[in-house]
Amino acid sequence: MPSMNQVFIAGHLGKDALVSFTPTGKSVTKFSVATTRKWKDERNEWKEETTWLNVVVWGKDWLGPKLLRGVGVMVKGRLSVSNYQNKDGQKVWRTEIVAEDCMIVEGKEKDETAPRQSAPQEPRPHEDAISDDDVPF
Repeated sequence: MPSMNQVFIAGHLGKDALVSFTPTGKSVTKFSVATTRKWKDERNEWKEETTWLNVVVWGKDWLGPKLLRGVGVMVKGRLSVSNYQNKDGQKVWRTEIVAEDCMIVEGKEKDETAPRQSAPQEPRPHEDAISDDDVPF
């Protein structure tokens, strides 16, 4: 039986992406994406659960400056699990998505003081607005 390790996610960045470079000059862009699942419970009340996923993109340094806090992204990649020993000698596991493709689906204007030109939308009763205070970073 063939095996497959492929992940697709869509969500918003919790903070600006970090771009670094290996000693050989290859770029490494890292960021976290919040994905939120909403459902109705047995009392017909809306519930919400947010999962933060770590993403790493190799060799696309042009992408980093566009990945700002709040930007919506779609990521296609594979799961990678690694571990290391922390300073207390305990094994720490890290799961991240190694991105093969990353697409910005909602941009963020560079001038934060300029009003956004978008059509007004009817609020949905089950979706509360998320403020910057809700993001844990």
